[in-house]
Amino acid sequence: MKPARLIRRAWGRLPLDGAGCVSLGSPGQRIIQQAAARAFWTRVPGRYRPPARLAARLLWFLACPVKAALESGKARARPADLWAAIRDGLVSGKAPQDTLLQRSMAGGDRTRLRIIRDVPGDRQGMLALLALGEKSDRDLAQDKLAMAERLGELGFPVPPTRAVVAAGQAPMASGRPWNGEEKLLVKPLRGAASHGMFSVQPLGGGWFSIDRGTPVDRSELERRLRLGARRDSLIVQPYIGPSADTLDLSPDAPSVVRVSMLRAAPGSEAFVASASLKILAPGGDVPHGTRDFLRAHITPGEGLLEEGFSFREPGKRWPRVPWNGAPLSGRRLAQWPAVREMAIRASETLPGLPVIGWDIVLGAGGPLVLEANTGVSLFQVELWHLEHGIASPLPAVIEAWWRVSGGRAGELQAEAGTA
Repeated sequence: MKPARLIRRAWGRLPLDGAGCVSLGSPGQRIIQQAAARAFWTRVPGRYRPPARLAARLLWFLACPVKAALESGKARARPADLWAAIRDGLVSGKAPQDTLLQRSMAGGDRTRLRIIRDVPGDRQGMLALLALGEKSDRDLAQDKLAMAERLGELGFPVPPTRAVVAAGQAPMASGRPWNGEEKLLVKPLRGAASHGMFSVQPLGGGWFSIDRGTPVDRSELERRLRLGARRDSLIVQPYIGPSADTLDLSPDAPSVVRVSMLRAAPGSEAFVASASLKILAPGGDVPHGTRDFLRAHITPGEGLLEEGFSFREPGKRWPRVPWNGAPLSGRRLAQWPAVREMAIRASETLPGLPVIGWDIVLGAGGPLVLEANTGVSLFQVELWHLEHGIASPLPAVIEAWWRVSGGRAGELQAEAGTA
C-alpha cells in the first residue's frame, strides 16, 4: 500500500482503538471503550502496548480537534456541534463525524442530544463487538458464501450462487453465467457497507453493461473483476428484481430490510430490536455506500413504515419518497411478518453473537436472506429507540456480554496495557 494511502486510511480510523484520552462517560460508554480497546490492542505484542497506547492517546489528543474542525466544515455544523464533536472525541473516543451525524439526526431535541452522548461511534461499536461473542460464529457470518450455504441447508430462501471469482486469480468472463441473458450481481465475499458491489447485464456478443453504464467488452469486464478480486473473492449471483408491493418505491432495484437482532445473553433467544427498509432511488442497481439509501424505520410489531430519512441529509424527513411521491409513512409492509420470522429463525444459526444485522431482500418471488452483518453500526441499531424516546435494550445487552467475556470495570485497561 502506498504511504499516502496508508496515512489517509490511518487518519480515517482515528482514534485507532476507539478510546478517548481520559475514558470518561457513562458506565455503558466506558464498557464500549474498554471492549474496543481489547479488540484493538490484543493484536499488538504485549511489550509494545504501553508505549503504543501512550502514542495513540497523544496522537488522538492532537488529531481530534483538527478532525472535528474539518468534519464540521463539511457538514456546515454549528459552533455547538463543533464543541460537542471535540468533547465527545476526547472524553469518549467517538469520531467527530459520528457525533455530528448523530446530533443532526437528533434534530435539536435536548433529550435526544443528551442521550446520544452515550451512543457509540461506528468504529467504536464495530471494535467492541469483536471483543464480544464467539469468533467462530463471527467468522461464519462474515463469509457470505458459507453463511448462505448453511442457511440454504436449513431451508431458508437465499440467492443462488452462479460463480465465484477467487481472490488473486485472473478471471475469465466466458461461459456461464457471462454468456447468458440473466442480469447478475457481483459482490465481495467478505465485503461490508455495500462497498465493491456492481451489477452486470450481458448484452450478447461479448458485450456487457456494468451498473447500467455504456456497453463494455469482455476484456473490460475481466479487468473490473480482477480489480475487485485483488484482496477478496467475489460472489456472482442473479440480480433480484423488486417485489410487487415495493415496486412503486423503487422500480429498478429491490428494497432491503435490515433487521437488527439482539441476544440478551449467550444461548438465549434473539429478539428484534429495530428494523428499517433501505430504498434505492430509480436509475441505480446497487448502492455504493451506506448513504446512498433512503431509509424508513419499521415498527417492530405492526410492520408499519415511518417517515423516510437519509444519512446524506440527516436533518430531513420524507413522508413520501422524493422521486415519485409514493407513500411511506403509515404504509404497511406486506412481507414484514415473514421477514421478522425469518430473521428470528436465522439468528439461531449464530447463537454466540450478541448483535446481528440481517439484510433480507424483498424480491419478486418473496423475501430472501442476503447476509448476516456482525460489524454493525450500534447507532443505527438504537436509532429507532432514540427517535421515539424509548430506552434501547442495547446497553444492557453489551454490559451482559461484557461480563460474560471476563470484562469488569477498570480491569481491561490494565490488561490491554500489560498483557
